[in-house]
Amino acid sequence: TLCVSTRRLSESTYESWRKDHWEPAVTAVKDRDVHIENACLKLETNLTLLGATGIEDKLQDKVPETISYFRSAGVVIFVLTGDKRETAINIAKSCTLIKQNTKTIVLDVSRCGSQAPEKYLA
Repeated sequence: TLCVSTRRLSESTYESWRKDHWEPAVTAVKDRDVHIENACLKLETNLTLLGATGIEDKLQDKVPETISYFRSAGVVIFVLTGDKRETAINIAKSCTLIKQNTKTIVLDVSRCGSQAPEKYLA
């Protein structure tokens, strides 16, 4: 989901934010991403929502057929993704990577606790 919003800033407010928050954030040696996010959060307040949109990725042509060809050639297919689990599973179903009889194994390292993930693969 993409939200579009706005906020009017005076030039002095922007310059103050840039000097006090943005410049130190982008020049930080340690945890730069965290500093940049925090700088943005300082500015992204009291916004007026203009609109929102949902974006649906479309599969490229012939993806299901191509996966079928790979399978018939004996190629083992794995899905490795940074998407949310539900999104990844839905995509895998839409391109027929996951069928009714497909054995699906979900490895979730965050649930391993202090145990090594390899323990769960045995």
